[in-house]
Amino acid sequence: MKNKLKNILNNLKFKRLNVFLLFLLLSLVISIVAKLSNKVTQTLTIELVPSNLTDTEILIDNNSKFINVTVNSQGLNLIKYAFRDLKFNVDFSSLKKDGFNYIWSKDDNGYKVSELFDNSTNIQDISPNLISFPYDLQSIKKIPVLINESTQFSPGYNLIKPLECIPDSVLIIGPKAIVDNTFSILTKKIELTAIKQNIDQFIE
Repeated sequence: MKNKLKNILNNLKFKRLNVFLLFLLLSLVISIVAKLSNKVTQTLTIELVPSNLTDTEILIDNNSKFINVTVNSQGLNLIKYAFRDLKFNVDFSSLKKDGFNYIWSKDDNGYKVSELFDNSTNIQDISPNLISFPYDLQSIKKIPVLINESTQFSPGYNLIKPLECIPDSVLIIGPKAIVDNTFSILTKKIELTAIKQNIDQFIE
């Protein structure tokens, strides 16, 4: 009889604990939903992705450019942006130039960022005000390939003519300022010892 009574009491305690945990979980969920239903202000980081650069121009800074956009919307609505890598294509044909820099400005181009968001999301601020994209003119040039070698011959052997590289030159394409100051390119170092026969091998 005592054991039966004890089991009943234990079952009642277990049920009460389950009911308590259920109400605790429900109150937590309701609290979270209520907070997410409220208006929230959040700052999001957005990468600016260059597009429509002319064929004769090339960006000389490969580092990604970012803007910080402060938005206001319902918390539930902002969740879909919080876990995404936000990127915005920048049409370079619409940007102003300052010397050899394309200039993205909040005043001239910031309004386009709203395309990333729905109508219920309000943009409150964008920073920084200006972002510079340095560029240069594309240039093409043929330069000779030089063999970077260290050679030692067996006694009685030597070169009849210098080592020959095929191809003996390559075309390079890039920013004019760099291309104009590049006059040759070296292969990887090749070390040859005890040479006594013709050499024919690939080298990077």
